[in-house]
Amino acid sequence: MTQSELARRLGIHASYLSTIEHGAKSPANSAFLFSIASSLQLTVKETEELIAAAKISKRKINLPAGMSIAGYELAETLMKALESLNDDELQDIASLMEVVIRRAERTRHVMPTSTHSEGKESPM
Repeated sequence: MTQSELARRLGIHASYLSTIEHGAKSPANSAFLFSIASSLQLTVKETEELIAAAKISKRKINLPAGMSIAGYELAETLMKALESLNDDELQDIASLMEVVIRRAERTRHVMPTSTHSEGKESPM
């Protein structure tokens, strides 16, 4: 199937499909990706791979509105690191971030079960 034929099936211009294919633009949404998968008669596994590839191919990342200054500083540091660190070093950072995120999630979900009396001596 040609790019023009796929674009016609999707109801879009071939030039728009080309910009997506070359990474200049990201697909509009997951429904669009499912339309592509359906038009190409992809298997479930191939569709999952297409969605995963689209997710990691985003060239523009929007930071959440209202993010703290520390968050913006971290994002800037990471952006600069992408240019100078190799894949192993970036994977180390990603692994460390996963540990910190899991710890933060656990602490947010832990509710105090009892209040320890402050100022009292423990019986020993």
